[in-house]
Amino acid sequence: MLALSKRFESWERSIVVVLTLALCYSAYTFGANDIANATGVYVTVTKIALGSLPESNVMFMLAVFGTIGVVIGGFWLGPKVIETVVSNIIRLNVASATAAELANALVVYLFVTISYMVIGYGVPISTSLANVGALVGVGFSSYGSSGIIKTTVGTLVLGWVMSVGVTALVTYTLYSLLLPVTGPILG
Repeated sequence: MLALSKRFESWERSIVVVLTLALCYSAYTFGANDIANATGVYVTVTKIALGSLPESNVMFMLAVFGTIGVVIGGFWLGPKVIETVVSNIIRLNVASATAAELANALVVYLFVTISYMVIGYGVPISTSLANVGALVGVGFSSYGSSGIIKTTVGTLVLGWVMSVGVTALVTYTLYSLLLPVTGPILG
């Protein structure tokens, strides 16, 4: 019995190390995706307006400012998001958390990096969608639909769907207001 207990403790310590590495990998992939999402608009407008990409020092500064923005957002609103994800979707143990985090990081990596290698540019995705999708996947695998708090997932899905429409409406409105002043951006 003692040998079995020691083996279990050793396995538990090992899986915690794997979880920590998965979290680091996830942070890397999220940074690669989210910083590009935050700065991509500037790069695109610069390419359209000037006919070329910004210089490398400007790209570096964009990455720095984007990183600062992600850090501020993480500390300001991150705790509420973490509480929702950790407490209101599914209960995790170390093994299920490791599986969810690895799946989450791999999906973001596939869209950011592999698509770049295949088609020449990364495909920006919602890291929140990937994260929640990984949790729902672990929940279904572990408990079936009974282990997932459906009201929270439903609220998140509604928010994602609404964010596309609301963002399009706000962008349309702002651009319509700016158009008489700036003229059309695309000729």
